[in-house]
Amino acid sequence: MFLKSLRIYSLLLPLCWGIGLIAESPLTAAQTQSLLQVPEVDSPTNVQSGKKSGVLQLQARPKRLAPAPFPASASETRQSAPVRPQQLKNSLPPLLSEKSLAKPEPLKIEDILSQGSAFEKDKLWSEAMSYYENALKSFGEIPAIQERYQQVRFHYDINRRYHDSTFEELLRQTPLTEILAMFEDVLGRIQANHVDSPQWVDLFRHGLDDLEVALSEPAFLEKNKIIASPEMIAAAEQKAREIAMPWSFRDIRDMRNGVLYVADLINKEIGLSPAAVILEFVGGAANSLDPHSFYLTLRQLNDVYSMIDGCFVGIGVELDSDDRSLVIAKVLPNSPAQQGGLLDGDRILAVNGKSTLGVQIDLAADLLQGESGSTAVLTVQSPDKPERIVRVVRREVEVASVEDVHMINETLGYFRLSCFQTNTTEEIRQALFALNEQGMQALVLDLRQNPGGLLPVAVDVANLFLDEGIIVRTQDRNNLTENVWRATGSAAWSVPLIVLIDEESASASEIFAGAIRDHRRGILIGKQSYGKGTVQVIYRLNRPNQAIPAAGLKLTIERFYSPNGNPFCGVGVSPDIVLDDRRLDGEVVRLAKPDGETGSLPKLPVQPKRRRISSAPSDPFIAEAISASSQLNPQHPQRLSQSRP
Repeated sequence: MFLKSLRIYSLLLPLCWGIGLIAESPLTAAQTQSLLQVPEVDSPTNVQSGKKSGVLQLQARPKRLAPAPFPASASETRQSAPVRPQQLKNSLPPLLSEKSLAKPEPLKIEDILSQGSAFEKDKLWSEAMSYYENALKSFGEIPAIQERYQQVRFHYDINRRYHDSTFEELLRQTPLTEILAMFEDVLGRIQANHVDSPQWVDLFRHGLDDLEVALSEPAFLEKNKIIASPEMIAAAEQKAREIAMPWSFRDIRDMRNGVLYVADLINKEIGLSPAAVILEFVGGAANSLDPHSFYLTLRQLNDVYSMIDGCFVGIGVELDSDDRSLVIAKVLPNSPAQQGGLLDGDRILAVNGKSTLGVQIDLAADLLQGESGSTAVLTVQSPDKPERIVRVVRREVEVASVEDVHMINETLGYFRLSCFQTNTTEEIRQALFALNEQGMQALVLDLRQNPGGLLPVAVDVANLFLDEGIIVRTQDRNNLTENVWRATGSAAWSVPLIVLIDEESASASEIFAGAIRDHRRGILIGKQSYGKGTVQVIYRLNRPNQAIPAAGLKLTIERFYSPNGNPFCGVGVSPDIVLDDRRLDGEVVRLAKPDGETGSLPKLPVQPKRRRISSAPSDPFIAEAISASSQLNPQHPQRLSQSRP
């Protein structure tokens, strides 16, 4: 197992299993042979006069759909000194208003794009995507940055797919009719379930954009055995775009016919298989809906299942990277990596002879994957020590979501919650009982860098601390249906609660923190949270008449709101005690709104520095929690009544 610092901010409902592919009717053998014989498209003159060719009708080219806006910066405003509440429950102070720090030196938008272009030139797609996302979160809807983000995301996703053996197997072994059925299945699920109504024209154009990006990627050309010259490829792209861009699309049937036309044209011009073209339209459509919806290869689908279950096959390390190599951020306890002598801070220079130098973190980390029982031969270097060879046998590794359970002092308990997975609620119960037996009179629950997890688990965890009231509300497309999740009051702990959050606390973390805030159940300390207010569901994309999935689809289906009806998207959760950036040694990016007159932006670092989580009393978050805990019912501390069953 490996974990990467690149987080997927997700809130998942229980998994939905594909129950078949939504082709309108089975294809006969004759239909299969003529699958790509789509009608010719009339000239614009004929179409403007009212004639149609098949189901495709030309119209004026619309504007490109911009990606959904990213969350606003958590660092736009600051408070110079914390204000501590005097009591816990109903008498907690109102949420704090923050004061702005001094404006950083401004930076032109062109400079932001220039720095991003440097990443793109070096094909550092992961770094470029993080950079543009950081800019979008900070500065809002700047079309030029949005467009670069979407293009970089296409590059990133295509490289991921074409370095994934499960995707290559799908492309190589799946009949064209089944690939087409998968495309229709994805469109059908978007039509029925996505939080926003599908805009077919925009989805088609994003598919074209994705295809053009793919045709510029060496891995795509090599795996598809394309030998056409760059000039021939460019001419084919231009021809396809000139013909297809004016079309309008009314439904899935129109999309199907349009994609088949492009697939046939590209196949004739440069020899690219229609299946490869259709799969790029699948990826382009799914990955352009919103930042959290995307197509999943079978390997990625299995990784999602593993994250949900907290059980992986691998060596058991959490990885980070810099400009040189992979770095082990954390060796998991009782893992093959620990047994093999790997240490936090070790650099993995090569895996089975393949260098990790200069390779983006996801692709390099993929080298560590393998079947249970297989051996990974690692070239490793510890700080200030020579290289060494370490052989590690991959096996199943269980990953706990509750970490570092201990007493900070005689009365203050602590644990960190890294995600909301299947067994999280029981892990928290065990931690609470253990801390209670050690004399806990108040609890610090650390949600820093927690990217989310399962929605029902977030509700269950909130139920451990709330005896009544709404926990979260969710609303689907056009707010037609609202689901309300309430506390049952059956097993609530009364322990005074302090919750730590930061800019990477997202999704399920925000549901829990928002419920605690709205019910005035505890004190929130830290930074404004990420601001991801949507719910995703994972669909399995099965081949016809087979129970085993061939791929998956992660799809945004709802938005969620706090008990008081406050949105999370682009807003996040405001802490009661806000830690000033200057107390965190400048590690948090200082950002501000664009200057309306000059069009300039504050300086944006190349890569935001990720804060290392610590539970030491010297850590600013922990120090503030200790200070706040001293004022929680200080004259009448009471032991908890709960006991271990």
